[in-house]
Amino acid sequence: MLYLLIAVFLFVAPVAANAQMTAATFERVYGKLPEYFVKEAFGNCGDPCVIPNTKGGLVPGIFGLAGHAVGKARAVTFLIADDVCQGPCVLALDYARPWSCIGPHIDLAFFRNQRPMPQKIDPPHSPDVKKWVRGKMLREGRVLPPDPTMSFFPVSPFPDEPVRLTPEEARQIFTPCSESLLKIATERKVATRK
Repeated sequence: MLYLLIAVFLFVAPVAANAQMTAATFERVYGKLPEYFVKEAFGNCGDPCVIPNTKGGLVPGIFGLAGHAVGKARAVTFLIADDVCQGPCVLALDYARPWSCIGPHIDLAFFRNQRPMPQKIDPPHSPDVKKWVRGKMLREGRVLPPDPTMSFFPVSPFPDEPVRLTPEEARQIFTPCSESLLKIATERKVATRK
């Protein structure tokens, strides 16, 4: 089942990249209602969905489909990230644009998918995100593959070291949250700590 989900994510998702769809169409294409994928990736995050501290996951397809569920089928009105959002979580933010935003406390990190395949693969980010991350790595002096379409992760040194973005760098890629969305995120964080 896991391999089927990954295959659907990698091959079907890009085909419908720009189309809006109803929940029923989303279910026919991806096998589950859009809300299922948001809950699988982020738990009971509410609406708008305030992404909890997320250091990635073993099934990047779930996170990518969660992003599609927001961006294409409007499973929730918005994704708000103002905490740790790494690996596949960033993929969900990317796919949910323009219905996602980041707060001032964001901690974004990009890294290669490590499962389910034996070799590590680059996550299927949008071209502008790949270009930005690749540029950051070049500025840091990392050695990259010569062909920018091949990979945006370095050949050496430390090929598995994640690419971390400061909140200022993250705002160059992702939209900052409005005051009203940040207020919702803050209220939810306080409520979950009680």
